[in-house]
Amino acid sequence: LFAADIRTAESPFFILFGTPDCSISDIKLLDAQHYTLTLGWQCDRSVIAHIKILAATMCTDGISIFESKDVSASGNFLYPGDNAIVFGGNCDNCTFENTVIGTTCAAFFPQSSIPGTVTFRDSYVFRCDEGCVNNWYGATGDGASIESIVFDGLDCTDVTALPWLFHSQNQGSPQKKL
Repeated sequence: LFAADIRTAESPFFILFGTPDCSISDIKLLDAQHYTLTLGWQCDRSVIAHIKILAATMCTDGISIFESKDVSASGNFLYPGDNAIVFGGNCDNCTFENTVIGTTCAAFFPQSSIPGTVTFRDSYVFRCDEGCVNNWYGATGDGASIESIVFDGLDCTDVTALPWLFHSQNQGSPQKKL
């Protein structure tokens, strides 16, 4: 969909705000210079399917979902230069299925409060240098509450780097359920 040219300091990325019922499928997102694919703020009932993300630059999170409900993502291949899946900010009933992940950062990065459920089914992680699930700061400043994050079928069998499965710090006192 795009190719970055760092000589011109252009910063291409794909981001949607307030776009419910959208469908993004069968595309390749290559060499983003910022967050690669972001659904933010009321992108309810959206579908992300059969996306390939390849990037080598920091700050190129793979798929980010914030403030959206009933989002489904399936059959995606993510190899960004930063966290592969970032989610939070009042996400609810978001489901990721059949995802292949490689990253020099974290495979899954919960950020901010999650009042509902985010589910990951049949995830295969082949690289996650900063851990499988990692969150080391509270984006809200006062800690984040997490109602439910579910992993059903997480395969890290052949992972090249896995310093920890789960790591969290500076999250404050609200309840978390993982």
